[in-house]
Amino acid sequence: MQTIREISADDIDPLITLISSDASAHSWEKKDFENALSNENQICYLLENSGFILLQKVLDEAEIIMIWVAPTMRGMGHGKELLEYAINELKKTGIKNLFLEVAENNQNAIKLYQKVSFIEIGRRKDYYKTSDNCLVDAITMNLSC
Repeated sequence: MQTIREISADDIDPLITLISSDASAHSWEKKDFENALSNENQICYLLENSGFILLQKVLDEAEIIMIWVAPTMRGMGHGKELLEYAINELKKTGIKNLFLEVAENNQNAIKLYQKVSFIEIGRRKDYYKTSDNCLVDAITMNLSC
């Protein structure tokens, strides 16, 4: 089991390098992580050389902004490990509900969320555009902590 910890400023450049090697990754830049570090309502947990999870907290609720695992590390349980760690840490701070949105065609992510008891609570029709310009629904999910 690898160590999971809060991200620090020293982690940003190596993380950007790691993310930039993934063609399917969102376009996260250095400033995005710097903003997360300076925002008291955001928290980012890092699984070194494997991935991260970024969350936004508001009162007794939180939302997963992004969870990312390096392509070479996928399918090894790192996403679940990050997710379970974040859920446990959020519970310690009084978070009662955790929300997320996921593209309906991201079946691996949906299966992961269902494994840790997230349930679908809504949809946003044609919310995401795929690389081939098709539109897919966003599924909104919730976990009561």
